[in-house]
Amino acid sequence: MQYGFFTDEDFKQTTPFTDRVVCIVGNLGSNMSAVKKRILDFGAIEVRTSVSRGVHYVIMGNDVPDSHLSALKELNFHGYYPKVLHKAELDDIFAGHYAAYNTPSELTKSLTLGIQHYNALKVELTPGVNSLYTEELYVPSSMHKSQPHLFQQLGDLGVYANNYIDDTTNILLLPDESISHLKEGTTDDVILYIQDSYNAMRAQNFAFQLISESDILAWIKSFDF
Repeated sequence: MQYGFFTDEDFKQTTPFTDRVVCIVGNLGSNMSAVKKRILDFGAIEVRTSVSRGVHYVIMGNDVPDSHLSALKELNFHGYYPKVLHKAELDDIFAGHYAAYNTPSELTKSLTLGIQHYNALKVELTPGVNSLYTEELYVPSSMHKSQPHLFQQLGDLGVYANNYIDDTTNILLLPDESISHLKEGTTDDVILYIQDSYNAMRAQNFAFQLISESDILAWIKSFDF
């Protein structure tokens, strides 16, 4: 239908789901087909039933399988945070209340580094065993003052130490103070630099290994220079 110089497209209202991908996990009631159809009527590109990186919204019903919860946790670990909605919030959107539920159309990484990353990716070093030989290691610039000989010692062990992160970096050295901040849920310049570097990279997974200042200093001392 045409209204003067306007078309039907001009009268379509943008909703939070417009041009977005929605995922439903768990049980939202007896008529799931009707719920999916209404989400599509609200402009969604697609309604999925599994959590993945290309999803803007995850709608949580009842009795969500552990596999879906694990998949969402894994996405969060790598810096992807689809907006999570529950039945009441979905009903609120259907009622026309949109402002609190909007999310950007572009899906980007926005990692928040936490102690869970350190616990999951921590390197266990064996005294006297050079497991870091030829590895590319990020060493924060701030450690030059506290450990002025660190770069030389690492070089003597065949470790490629740099004060920047790039696509060749394998391992990140975290000052003990930064690890304390992760435990407290706070941040510092080193943590922010790691986050910003990863978020700007093309890598889709946070796959760096992590080493603490204390562990690497103890490991270096185990060699007879």
